[in-house]
Amino acid sequence: MFDEMPDLSSPVPLFPLPNVVLLPGVTLPLQIFEPRYRAMVRDTLKGDRLIAMALLEPGFEPYYHTHIAPIHPVVCVGRIRDQVKLPDGRYLINLVGVCPALVKYEEQEGDYRCAFLEALPRDGGGIDADGEYSAREAIRRLVETDALDAVDGIATCRKTLSKSVSLDDLIDVVAGRLLPTEAVEVRQRLLAETNPLERASTLIGELRTLLKSIEINSKQRNDWPRFGSMN
Repeated sequence: MFDEMPDLSSPVPLFPLPNVVLLPGVTLPLQIFEPRYRAMVRDTLKGDRLIAMALLEPGFEPYYHTHIAPIHPVVCVGRIRDQVKLPDGRYLINLVGVCPALVKYEEQEGDYRCAFLEALPRDGGGIDADGEYSAREAIRRLVETDALDAVDGIATCRKTLSKSVSLDDLIDVVAGRLLPTEAVEVRQRLLAETNPLERASTLIGELRTLLKSIEINSKQRNDWPRFGSMN
């Protein structure tokens, strides 16, 4: 739906961060300022424009500036769609998620980390039609809830519901646009899970939590004491 599958026969640059998980079909704006990652962007722009976003695992802090900071083994391969190089050497890029992939092994020489990757299947195989229909309908009901009308990204999610997309693609779009940015562990679980129904179950639970939070915040605003003029 979103982009052609990349050629992973060559190592792909790794970009490990502690608070970002990219999902397929989602666009991630990034500012590239560290010298090692400026070199990474410069090099990949000369070739296939691929970068694999990786989530750092707990305990990475002492090793952040090394090539051995621990990362989750499932990453998201992205392709640079747009880029601007600033006068001071920084880059502003938009990275579009293409597919999840498993890190088979790394090449840790050079300015930045690279890895040989194996794409994870997203073919929807092994799930029954009734289960898929139920998952889609549950996601549809939640996404179409009026309480989400003012949430950024909801229009894209609702538009996607009207298209003939796979359940996996639908999950990626909805999760990428509606889940809080700080929910990195949830996003990582969605990225790593290969069973669409398991992914749908995780997303549905998170959407219900989001709606509950919106409901509580709305009630608190409505219950806020209202005083007359104090002039």
